[in-house]
Amino acid sequence: MLFMETIGIWYSGCMQFDPQSAKTTGYHIFLEPENELRDEIQAIIDTLARAYGGPTFTPHVTLLARIPGNSDEEVIARSQKLAHEMNPISVSFTQIETRPAYFQACFLRLADEHAVIEYHEQAGDVFGVGNTNNYLPHMSLFYGNLTASESAQLLSEIRLPNRSLEFKVNKLHVYQTHGAVDDWKKIAEAPVSSSA
Repeated sequence: MLFMETIGIWYSGCMQFDPQSAKTTGYHIFLEPENELRDEIQAIIDTLARAYGGPTFTPHVTLLARIPGNSDEEVIARSQKLAHEMNPISVSFTQIETRPAYFQACFLRLADEHAVIEYHEQAGDVFGVGNTNNYLPHMSLFYGNLTASESAQLLSEIRLPNRSLEFKVNKLHVYQTHGAVDDWKKIAEAPVSSSA
């Protein structure tokens, strides 16, 4: 369990972002598990949301967040370009961590971050989004602002599937993410090059 005493200002380009805010802006590109693993993680997310008053959301690893833009078509086109330049990768997870930040209140840490970080940097280049040094690839299990004691209680209640937590990334999932989680909308899927 990891608690950060302070979290500095987060950036996407030159945009400031409040870690305790329940709202976000722009567009996001997600890597999403499929089939049985998706259903198992979704069940955990839904259970925690009901128990602790958080929103429910689709299981994902964020590849790039808060992408500025006013045109779905342009964001989709750039996402397709990025996907065409990628190869399928496998993503797996190790321990659960918590942080005093709304969108990282409780999450699974990646076992090997190298490939995802590399594609995150590539995505930043494709979209012209700089200053992404604070990127932490992860899969959230709960969104919310919890106290340290609430986080400890939440952690004690999580039961992960008793099998490998690994999935293959074959496509990018593009979301319009203006506002709170309930306002997010998937606008496209872009198959990566070798799986097209």
